[in-house]
Amino acid sequence: STASFAPGAQQLKIIVIILGVPVEFVAGFYLAKLRSEDAPAEFGNEFGLIWMFGIGLGGGLGFQEYLGPASLSVSVLLWITLEAMLGSKSGDIGKNGVDYYWFAGQVGLTANITGKVDFKIISASLEIEATLTITLAVETGHRTEVRAAAQLKIELKVHIIFFTITLRFKANVTIGKFDFGPKTCSDGSKAPIAQVSAPTVPVACGYKQPSPLAQMDTSVFEDAIVEPSSGEEMLGMAASGPKALTLYFAIQPTAAWDTDAFKPFGVASLFIGSGADSDFTTMTQDIGNWMFANYKGSATNFQDQLKNVLSQLDTFEANIMTALKDLFTFTVEPRTKLGDNPTLAVFPIVPGLDAVYDGGSTMDFDEHQASASYLQTIENYYNHLSHQQSAKESLAAAQTASITQYVFENYFGMVGKALFEAILELAQEDNGPQNMGAAYSALTKMDNSSDHNGFENVSGMVSRFMLHGLQLPDPNDSNSLKPLYTLTNQMVELTETKKVYNKKFELQQGSAPDWVKLSSSPVVDEMDDRLILKDVSSIDTSWTKGASVLNALANFTRTFHFNNSLNWTDAGGTAFNIRSFPDSLSQMVASELGSLSTNTMVAKQMPGASGTANEVTQLTTVDTTPALFIKFKLKQIPDPENPGQFLPNVYQVEGTDEDTRVQIQELLADSSATIDKFSLLTSAAKGSYSSPKNEAKAMLVRTNLSTDSVPDGVSFAEFAETDAMTADSTLGPLQAMLTTEEAKDFLRLIWEVSIVHTQGFFLMIEGLNSSLFKNQEASVALLAQFGNKPAASQVLKAYFNMIVVDKSQKDQAVGTYLQDGSGNTLKTYRSNYPAGYTGFSINSQTPAVPSVSDAGQYLASIYHFVQYKVDSITGDSGYKPT
Repeated sequence: STASFAPGAQQLKIIVIILGVPVEFVAGFYLAKLRSEDAPAEFGNEFGLIWMFGIGLGGGLGFQEYLGPASLSVSVLLWITLEAMLGSKSGDIGKNGVDYYWFAGQVGLTANITGKVDFKIISASLEIEATLTITLAVETGHRTEVRAAAQLKIELKVHIIFFTITLRFKANVTIGKFDFGPKTCSDGSKAPIAQVSAPTVPVACGYKQPSPLAQMDTSVFEDAIVEPSSGEEMLGMAASGPKALTLYFAIQPTAAWDTDAFKPFGVASLFIGSGADSDFTTMTQDIGNWMFANYKGSATNFQDQLKNVLSQLDTFEANIMTALKDLFTFTVEPRTKLGDNPTLAVFPIVPGLDAVYDGGSTMDFDEHQASASYLQTIENYYNHLSHQQSAKESLAAAQTASITQYVFENYFGMVGKALFEAILELAQEDNGPQNMGAAYSALTKMDNSSDHNGFENVSGMVSRFMLHGLQLPDPNDSNSLKPLYTLTNQMVELTETKKVYNKKFELQQGSAPDWVKLSSSPVVDEMDDRLILKDVSSIDTSWTKGASVLNALANFTRTFHFNNSLNWTDAGGTAFNIRSFPDSLSQMVASELGSLSTNTMVAKQMPGASGTANEVTQLTTVDTTPALFIKFKLKQIPDPENPGQFLPNVYQVEGTDEDTRVQIQELLADSSATIDKFSLLTSAAKGSYSSPKNEAKAMLVRTNLSTDSVPDGVSFAEFAETDAMTADSTLGPLQAMLTTEEAKDFLRLIWEVSIVHTQGFFLMIEGLNSSLFKNQEASVALLAQFGNKPAASQVLKAYFNMIVVDKSQKDQAVGTYLQDGSGNTLKTYRSNYPAGYTGFSINSQTPAVPSVSDAGQYLASIYHFVQYKVDSITGDSGYKPT
């Protein structure tokens, strides 16, 4: 790389202590005299002399702190680099000038956070790097580009005596980019965009030529490029025999609070080798080839093919067992076969396997079953980690499956998603790979760099998912949460025999598929004695009774807020406040009515826009009357005998919207429904309605559905009366008064006009104010109320879309939650923290004050309590370890 701050580049570094804070200045410079033949891929073959030079300057500050076995360092660096390339065909720039130029500049801000903790038995390191850059690249025969981008890289390494697990995450975001200059070359081809990384002479306008690779012996690349010519050829890989991969069975240590003490636990786990040329990389490549062959579709453009694959991830999850059977055989070895300090990725427990602890209790990994409806309750969490709605769809057909099966499918769904998103990101870059083989070569090259952002980034992402302390609702009790390892039945409390912990675990074949084999029967692992938290009584740990891992999902009462408020005065002069249903409640009723039919709305006076679960159930109740609000239009009818005038007291009726029509249909289908109050609402001002005093005399009439609103030579009243007496009564009501007794007939007519949308429906009512009409139209509404008196609890119906409350509530926030027939409130879940992270809390009124000699055990105990590394401990220096 020509970057002045590239890894391994020589730099001048000066560190000055200012007010106790180290301030760092760095500088770098390079100068090179070259010819085209030195690097034809970048410089073509026309230049006898090339000068390249660059300079980089930077400055920043940082600090480092040590906390017993833990250390933390933070630094921030502002930097700028300027690079250039000048080319001369003749080899004499002074005499003949510059024939070709390339200039690139970058301004960036980089923040680094590094934390380390070493408990000898367990050690961990965390590195976080965030960079914001603005770049400019100018080059002969190229379009000029200005780009702003951000990058975040996170790496966590956990070393447990025998092996290392690396968790990685990288995200690149282009904030904005702008390019300018001629879009086409003189030969009509597309002008390339200048790159900030290096000049690209062979693709420049006026310099385009066959790539030097075209003249090379491509056989040297055959091992790296594995792109078959067809999907059938890819699928044919299985015919030559599945590839043999190795998994390792090991027991992870942890501890959990149990009533009055912390108890040690073991977690039965599988691992797979990670890193360059590892089994994880082989597995990921072959899965990628299988997915590409099956899901690329008919598209011919590589990027479109990748998008097709990403759109089929839910289908892939449903077929993962078939894919794995075709592609691999997995042999499970004991941890003792790992060798010295290997780097591993977490592998999910294979459905069907089971284990035996201490020669007695069987660990059935498929014990806990989940239904498709259960998976919908956690979909809002998994959508952060996985794709679309695979959580719901992959198990929908089977209806029930074990949590272990779901985690297994989701793991490979994330492998596929991470892989193809990485390939698509590479393919969208200028000169990016345009086939699977080239993409795999690019990812392998990234793994061999200092960033390790190729296949290792995929293994780090899925390992983070398996280890991030996730808790999920118990399938048997949605009001309680359990750790993921508990739901997959991988976690068991260690027992003692004569005060010695039993440490032996045996993995058994069980009903696992035949493409997973144990190297011996059974495969045995024994926990290292040093990993077991045995005794923390030597220091005061009373405060740790308040230590707990934060639930990944917060369980709270789901509330619905009636925020859209309208004022209404009825025909008798009594004022009310009416509130429309929120969209979230309407949509839930529409999609889940069968499961909600026995639910009750419990209205409460809310403390503003939202409230917690405890607040909601304890708030002041509000008496409500459920209602159906039907908005429609009236249209004035021209008087045929008096041009320019309109017929008095009669109006053409236009139907309501489709959603409301469906609600009317639901009401009419409910034979038990009783309308206790039926009103016509008119509005002279926005947000305010009133009912005509004579609304009970209003009548809606259906004529013969002629397209003529009024037949020639016949008065409207005569026509309506004659038609009503002679029409076929089997067609439903022909007229209805606006009264509670005839309310359903009235609504039946509104339902009909909303279907046929003809001019054959008319409302007759005296005294409507002409000011209601704009351009001959007026918006009015019907309000059908249910229940003979207001109450806080109302049984939920599909045709409710409004509540009526006392006028005193007009300035109050009103909401509701739902209760089932047993009085249980409807719960929902939301993430307590971003997916891929974890959190914990320690609540104590009197924190312990460990001595300096206890600091290591103090921190080690924290690690066991929460199962995660501690970066730092803040608080009064009296109990902060030194």
